[in-house]
Amino acid sequence: MTAEQTTTPPQDRIERLADRVLAVGKAVAAQGDGRTFTVDSIYDEMSEISRQRLGDALKTLKDARRIHAIGRSKGIYELEEAFPPKRKISLSTLTDGWRLLEVGDEFSIAVTPAESAEMGSYLAGDAVRFSMSEKIKAIESALADLRHENANLKQALRDVRKSATAQAALPL
Repeated sequence: MTAEQTTTPPQDRIERLADRVLAVGKAVAAQGDGRTFTVDSIYDEMSEISRQRLGDALKTLKDARRIHAIGRSKGIYELEEAFPPKRKISLSTLTDGWRLLEVGDEFSIAVTPAESAEMGSYLAGDAVRFSMSEKIKAIESALADLRHENANLKQALRDVRKSATAQAALPL
């Protein structure tokens, strides 16, 4: 029996949801400092669940000591089992066609072009997901700016109409 088969699955729905929230929290943290995530970032990724259920899942994770709140700030959590800080990564093509993959100062490996392509195919989904999430954030920001501008224009139009109505009501 493997180690995966000996672990017992979560017993109830909130524990299963907590495991999903933790996985998303780790993914969000990995895009940043590797240790922290916010309630809002989890909700953005898991908008299909209610804020109440998300709060219940986070409470379950806190009670199990898998996350903890940072200071007195509400909504910012730190992972107990976090990723290490982000390391520098480089991929160089050598003159003989080999690729040299370096991660931080402690790891480097020479790979063939075929191995490099295979690694790329493994990581392509992560790259697309990260790229799309950045594009979505930019679009949401632009949309918020347009909504604000639209609200200001609507108010200005109401003011102009009100002024025009008041002038029309004045006796000649």
